[in-house]
Amino acid sequence: MLTVFENTVTSAEIANMQQQFSHLHTTVKFTDTYHITSREEIHELYNSNAESLIQQQRIDIHTHPIADVVRNIVNRILPSPLNLSVPILFSRSVYPIGIHIDSNKKEHNGHTLMIPLTFDTRIKTLVWKETAIDPIALNEIFYRFQHNIKSFTLQPKISNRFDLRNCWLGTPSIVDFLELDGIAEWQEGSIFKFNRQQLHASNNFKASVEFKDYVLIHNNE
Repeated sequence: MLTVFENTVTSAEIANMQQQFSHLHTTVKFTDTYHITSREEIHELYNSNAESLIQQQRIDIHTHPIADVVRNIVNRILPSPLNLSVPILFSRSVYPIGIHIDSNKKEHNGHTLMIPLTFDTRIKTLVWKETAIDPIALNEIFYRFQHNIKSFTLQPKISNRFDLRNCWLGTPSIVDFLELDGIAEWQEGSIFKFNRQQLHASNNFKASVEFKDYVLIHNNE
C-alpha cells in the first residue's frame, strides 16, 4: 500500500542531501545508468531521432557520510532501523519511467522508499494495487492486456488527468484498466513508501522540469 509521510524531512536535511547529490554528480560518475531504447517511444514522446536516451543515472551512497543522514530520516517511519548494508541510491531521472516493479524472484519482499529532492506538484508517482513478483510476471500482465483486454475492468480514466503516454503508447491505455492505489505528489518534506511488488510509474514530467532527483531505497522489510 502506498503511504505518503508528509512534513517528515526538514529543510536543512533536504538542503544537505541536495548539496551532496550535486557534489557527487559533479565529481563521481553515476555508474548505474538506464536507457530508453524504443525508437517509437523516443520519437513519439520526445520528438527525437536518437537511438537511445539516458533515462536514469544512479549511484549507491550507503558507504558515504551522507547515508547516515538518510538513515536517520527513514528510520523515523520504519518499524526497525534500516540495515547498514542496504543500498541507498541517489537517482536522477532525465526521462520518466514507465510501469515497472522493484522486485525479482531473489528480492521480492519489503518496500520501496523514495525521498524527493526535486519539488513540483506536477510531478507524480502513481502506484497501482496490482502486483508482480518479477519482470516475467509483469510482462504477462502486459501480454494479457494486449490479447485479452476483456479480462480487465475499466477504471476511472486516469489518462485524462495526467500525461501517462510513457506508460503505454496508443489507446486504450493499460493505466485506465489498473486499480489505482494512490498518487504521490513531489512536495518538499515527503517520503513515499509502497510494496516493492506493486506496479508503479512516473507521469511524463518533461513538460514541467528538465529532470528530477530523489533518494531511492529498496528495503527488504
